[in-house]
Amino acid sequence: MPGSNFSVKWNQTAWLNAGTYRFFATVDDGVRIFVDDRLVVDAWRVGPALSVFNDISLGTGWHTIRVEYFQEGGVAVIYVKYARL
Repeated sequence: MPGSNFSVKWNQTAWLNAGTYRFFATVDDGVRIFVDDRLVVDAWRVGPALSVFNDISLGTGWHTIRVEYFQEGGVAVIYVKYARL
């Protein structure tokens, strides 16, 4: 994989208990996080490392989490996590 000008998509299906979840990312350049095809975090831009988050209420059950990332140039940084609040 090249060090610049690429994109990646990750998918996960996870069993989550009901509650409010925080989805968090630190990214250089752009990231989008979807839960069950609902856009939760949208930081699709070119720029230096940035930390972003958003909270979403979920019911108990299986949920699909999708992370889309792109790197234009410079240092590639992507860190994503989620946790129940």
